[in-house]
Amino acid sequence: MRLHTETACRRGGALGLRLSDLDITWALVRLAEKGGTLRWQPVTTDLATALA
Repeated sequence: MRLHTETACRRGGALGLRLSDLDITWALVRLAEKGGTLRWQPVTTDLATALA
C-alpha cells in the first residue's frame, strides 16, 4: 500500500516491478504505465530499501 501512496501507481505497475526497476542510490522506482510509457518516480529511501 505504501508504494501506491507514494507513487500513485496503478495495480498493474506495482505487480510488474522488478529489481532492475529500482535505483536505491537515488531512491527511484521505474514504473510502466498504461500505454507502455515508462517513468522514474522518486520514493523515500525507506521505501526503496524495503522494496529491495
